[in-house]
Amino acid sequence: MQILPSAVQRLLVKLPADLRSADLFRPGTATGALVRSAAIVADDAGTFAGSGLGQGVTGFQWQPVTPMQAARALHPWDAAHALVQRTATELGRGVYAEPDYLQQPLLPQPDLSAAAVAGGGCAESSYNPDWGPTDHLTFGWHLGTDYSQLKAARDAVGDRLTTGGWRVRIGHLDTGYDPSHISLPIRLRADMAWNFVDNNNNAVAPTSAGGLLPDPSHGIGTLGLLAGKQIPQMGNDFLGGAPYADIVPVRVGNTWLHLGTGALAGGIDHAVGCGCNVISISAGGLPAQSWADAVNHAYDKGCCIFAASGDSLGGLPTHLTVYPARFKRVVSVCGVTHEGQPYYRDDYGFSRRLEGNWGPSSAMATAISAYAPNVPWAKQGCGTKFDADGSGTSAATPQAAAAAALWLQMHLDQMTGAQPWQKVEAVRIALFNTARPGDGERLGHGSLRAMDALGVAYDPARLPQAPQPPDNIDFALLKELFGLNVFGVATLADAATGTLSPERQHMLEVEAAQLVQSVPQLAQIVGDADIATAQFPPNVRRELVTAMRTSPAASQTLRQFLDAAAARI
Repeated sequence: MQILPSAVQRLLVKLPADLRSADLFRPGTATGALVRSAAIVADDAGTFAGSGLGQGVTGFQWQPVTPMQAARALHPWDAAHALVQRTATELGRGVYAEPDYLQQPLLPQPDLSAAAVAGGGCAESSYNPDWGPTDHLTFGWHLGTDYSQLKAARDAVGDRLTTGGWRVRIGHLDTGYDPSHISLPIRLRADMAWNFVDNNNNAVAPTSAGGLLPDPSHGIGTLGLLAGKQIPQMGNDFLGGAPYADIVPVRVGNTWLHLGTGALAGGIDHAVGCGCNVISISAGGLPAQSWADAVNHAYDKGCCIFAASGDSLGGLPTHLTVYPARFKRVVSVCGVTHEGQPYYRDDYGFSRRLEGNWGPSSAMATAISAYAPNVPWAKQGCGTKFDADGSGTSAATPQAAAAAALWLQMHLDQMTGAQPWQKVEAVRIALFNTARPGDGERLGHGSLRAMDALGVAYDPARLPQAPQPPDNIDFALLKELFGLNVFGVATLADAATGTLSPERQHMLEVEAAQLVQSVPQLAQIVGDADIATAQFPPNVRRELVTAMRTSPAASQTLRQFLDAAAARI
């Protein structure tokens, strides 16, 4: 993902529950001069009403705000620090804030020139031969018993309900859906839809094949793999892995190339508020605390999140897993080819081939792989048309999410009295323990085997004794620097305390984590290390600090802190 200093449109502020927007944005105060309030969009129960973010947890809520013109000239993180510092001055207490970035990957866009569109936007592409011989592949091969086993698993589950009449519900976070495509799920819950791009309840994708946005088919492509209905290409069988599930469509971006930080956090919360048991996210990017909080909320409510591990071009800018897939309370979905090999080849380095991300090792402990590339990909605005070369870990993710939904539909009746988080862990045990083993470094627990997973009964004795620790964004090196007492720079001192507050320390950690994942030079220095725990040797530590403080993508606030810290290393 690429993040560069630019005019910030919104900030996301994490407000303690007892601090209302009226306190933070009182007219006539220094804080009020910096920002104008956007209305709180969640009621006291944390449900959504309107635009922006809501948080259904005890203790805090997220508030989107729009900076005034003067603040928009600042680096987004500098604007966030200014807001937090002024809040401390006005109210004598700390809050956390982060930019609502529009994240854009360093990947090429498809050719959507006028000539290309005139040449036929609905032309169907064939299999990509870069990933092994394809002459034996058939439409929907990934569903077979030699691969994901999704066909056998969905046939075994059928259109069943729980004893109480509950149907498993899946939140689909993507670019929207095409109501006219033949693969549209039979139980699409348009009544529960929300659009975090346009702030309305219409989650229909905005363009057709002749549009100007890159890959307009992304949403309908992943939706078809998740829950697509019967289609002629399948002999009037289902395309999707979980076709009987309720599907809640949530639009979080215009294209997979543009993902708003706040939109994804809000999308997760919306899906949880709609009672979703599973969430499928074929998108990702740089770490954000708002994402971590949304993930934690979902886990605590018993909602299983499956997120794409990300994609790169020959490993660039990094082959490491993106967020939110990298969070430990999320299942990261990597790619495995039809030959059973990782969707990543070392000899494709520095090429323009799209490959699936993997690593660091800590992320692979909660990773599984599903099939990509060369899976069916519904074409937006093209009615009955499909590409044969559906690719990226975006294509793998809905397969794993579908398998989770099938397992839950089969076994929910067994889990009466289970804690919500235990349902998430039970799904992981079933999928992880039955996956076909392979290259653990790049495939995690292995390749998805949905029918084998169905055979794993719910067993409380096999569950962990406690839930996974809450996800957070940590940067071990910066925590070490915080301990060096280097807060002598006046611009870094909160007026209320005379020191850098814990909230602002964490803001520096999150920004530094974003830099490491988005700037190739920094990613190369870090290598495959996990920044949350890595104890870098002195020479690497000095190199990393120097590279961060001289990066044009760093905020002035982070540079000032690193300048002061560098003299003490």
